[in-house]
Amino acid sequence: MSLETQFEKNLFYEKYKQMRPESRNTDPYLHVEPSYLNIAKCLRIFGSVFKEFYMARTVKEQTELAQIFNNHLLVTYVMDAFRDRTVSTLGETLVNPNVADLFFSIETLKGSKNFSEANERIARNMLISPWANRRPVYIAAPLFMGTLTFDHFRNDEDSLTLSEFAPLLFETLPFDIMEFQVGAKILSPEAETIKAAMVQKGTKKVFTKMLSLLTKTKGSKCKFICADIACVEANLLGKRLKTAILNINLAAEKTLTMSTLNQAENALIRLAQTGADLLIIQHSGPIEVEINKTLKTIATPPHNPRRFCLIDGNFSWKILNGAGLL
Repeated sequence: MSLETQFEKNLFYEKYKQMRPESRNTDPYLHVEPSYLNIAKCLRIFGSVFKEFYMARTVKEQTELAQIFNNHLLVTYVMDAFRDRTVSTLGETLVNPNVADLFFSIETLKGSKNFSEANERIARNMLISPWANRRPVYIAAPLFMGTLTFDHFRNDEDSLTLSEFAPLLFETLPFDIMEFQVGAKILSPEAETIKAAMVQKGTKKVFTKMLSLLTKTKGSKCKFICADIACVEANLLGKRLKTAILNINLAAEKTLTMSTLNQAENALIRLAQTGADLLIIQHSGPIEVEINKTLKTIATPPHNPRRFCLIDGNFSWKILNGAGLL
């Protein structure tokens, strides 16, 4: 990550932390402002019933404003159809890819010069993906592309002021989770003190104690769907959310990296496939900045954005210390 990008990220977090928790954890409708829209293909791919539904709700005036409204309406209904049909993200699709698979993703595109005349039409966009295994991923005839925004008729006017944060607004800070608020006022000691405490406790014990805080609520249970992912319920501003927490049992003195997660049987993809409303990665040591970017990508496809949270060793120490578990 460049220094400029890191600076922008730090600036965002300073603004984000200053927002009220109620504003940080709202879930406004995440829309795509279309800069490209293949109207014919959108209408064709979902069949005649979808087409009739959409056409009955369009503005019939032949004006530029009417066309803009109709385009936004079509994108909205296509995203609804994606949500109802549980269309996957690119990362999930690439685990077992097939030609003509439909996916919805906010991953980065870059141009490709490595193609022959035979496949020139479809090879002009090659996708950068941590799950592509260095293979080119060709995108042919996208339905639409555009900019993420909260500027949409399904949102209250207040949501428009948050558009600069889309889709980062879906990140939940650890202390916004009620069960973890015990660590909010705990001051951090020296980094070496935290590291020594985490190493002494051991990664699995720290993870178990973190889970114990989430199961204190009456009726709350913890279920492991695989060795490194637990499903529980977390309380976010009085709302109980189905939560999946990933911990791959990496030693606290080591930094959790994207490479480590990929080697753990595509751990991030498995986390996304849980269908939980809140996706958490917990580690007893440092977490690579790139993981935040990638988790955001798989957690917030506009047709089905979900909340996500990173809890590193510093946050884990504060939470457990505040709860008297260290």
